[in-house]
Amino acid sequence: TQIGLPPGPFEQVRISPNGRYLAVVSSEGNDTTIGIVDMPAGTALRRLTLTGRRNQFPVWTPDSRRLAYQSD
Repeated sequence: TQIGLPPGPFEQVRISPNGRYLAVVSSEGNDTTIGIVDMPAGTALRRLTLTGRRNQFPVWTPDSRRLAYQSD
């Protein structure tokens, strides 16, 4: 399903268990960041990680309230 975000270098897309959010990893130059998209509109990407160069492998908790990820 198309979600309305502009094209970008998105990878490791993870949908929350409740289907309301997407976590996406994006590479921007030397930084790898994680953003969250509210569904179903999916028009805005909120940046979750602000520091670190390798933020990756997002995993939602079963209740969809938290997101764990690997970071340097």
